[in-house]
Amino acid sequence: DSSLKTGAAWALGRSGDRSIIPLLEKELKTGLYAGKASAAEALIRIRGLKKDSEEYKQLYAYQLIEKRKWRKVIRLGNSAIPALKAAVVADDEGIRDGAIRTLGKMKDKEALSALDEALKHQNPFVRWEALNALEKKGESAILLFKKALNDRDHNVRAKAAETLIKLQNLDRSSDEYRRLYAYQLIAEGKWEEVIGLGKAALPALEAAENKGNEYNIHANAIEVLEKILK
Repeated sequence: DSSLKTGAAWALGRSGDRSIIPLLEKELKTGLYAGKASAAEALIRIRGLKKDSEEYKQLYAYQLIEKRKWRKVIRLGNSAIPALKAAVVADDEGIRDGAIRTLGKMKDKEALSALDEALKHQNPFVRWEALNALEKKGESAILLFKKALNDRDHNVRAKAAETLIKLQNLDRSSDEYRRLYAYQLIAEGKWEEVIGLGKAALPALEAAENKGNEYNIHANAIEVLEKILK
């Protein structure tokens, strides 16, 4: 029971019993986010950490995130990254979304790696939100957007393509624009326009024909591929 674990971690922290440190560290790595926050608070107490120490800041970030105090999380800067990495894959949707938006506002390079973790989440909406946050990073995030072109969800791929067009300020007549625009047309179900792009649409169609896609996307992509390659 998560509430029991949370209460137990808090009580153990107040007891000052150092023998339970391994248990608290395990909760910090594997527990629900509320449990992580309580374990972090307990570790601060047991270890008697000073507020200006790096370990204190890293653990305190878990508490701030659990309480949704995002501005204070941003002020912690790089120290908050470990807690934010855990938050982007949290069970709690509010914590997850808040962490992703917060990472988008942070200037630390490590924020990119934390958002990269969010791009691995099984929920496509989380991956889409991660791309939305990455858009604020500008050219430094281009490699992550290119990687997202291989995502198993057509909307995520379309978001990555749309952003790459913006970041690279591509001319509509360029081959690269046409190649990326195909991802958007596929997501919108505009198959005749995809055919009109010809072989420039092949990378997007090949991504769409993978079995991970929705059936209608998968089936239409195969049909359009055959027409273009005739």
